[in-house]
Amino acid sequence: GPPPVGRGKLSNARTLTNALQQICLAGPHCADRLEAALTALDASPAATHVVVLKDDGVRTFRGLYMLTRGGGDASCDKIYGRGPARFVESDVSTFLKFSSAQRTFVKLPSKSFSFTTDAVMLRASALPKNRPVIY
Repeated sequence: GPPPVGRGKLSNARTLTNALQQICLAGPHCADRLEAALTALDASPAATHVVVLKDDGVRTFRGLYMLTRGGGDASCDKIYGRGPARFVESDVSTFLKFSSAQRTFVKLPSKSFSFTTDAVMLRASALPKNRPVIY
């Protein structure tokens, strides 16, 4: 039959909940932010979400986004965090998936969003504060 309406098996909400709890916002000092992020995830109508990580070696959590496919470039709109309000697939430098076994994000070889994408790192050009000032 047809797939169920709403979050079907392609939803990565449970995976991202684990990633947020275990890595992105782990620890007592992040408890308030974790609760806010999980509330936003729960309230979001989208089936698929991605976490934005900073490309800084430790992969600092920047934000949580809902993913919209269709009409060319897939786009992501922020539902929680400090990253840009919106970005598109071409703004992404690295695609990653969360490995619950290794408790870490693993780089994907892809250049586009797939059903295994749980996190991304953005190109510097997509981050507002890194934009060069043009006089």
